[in-house]
Amino acid sequence: MDLVKTWRNRGLQQRQELAFSLYPDGLVFSRETLFFEPRNDLLMNGMEEMVNSLLAGNVGAGDGI
Repeated sequence: MDLVKTWRNRGLQQRQELAFSLYPDGLVFSRETLFFEPRNDLLMNGMEEMVNSLLAGNVGAGDGI
């Protein structure tokens, strides 16, 4: 499927459907690149887990080393 051709030849509704099928979580604006890009869910989930762990006081070796 030629996605560029499909994008160019479709209306707003079809473009939104195509964008949602490619990026179901949407796109976020990057201030670094000045472009919309997919969110890095793996990175964001890892950072969220780390922050939650720090806030809960779970810092250090889990087995007491």
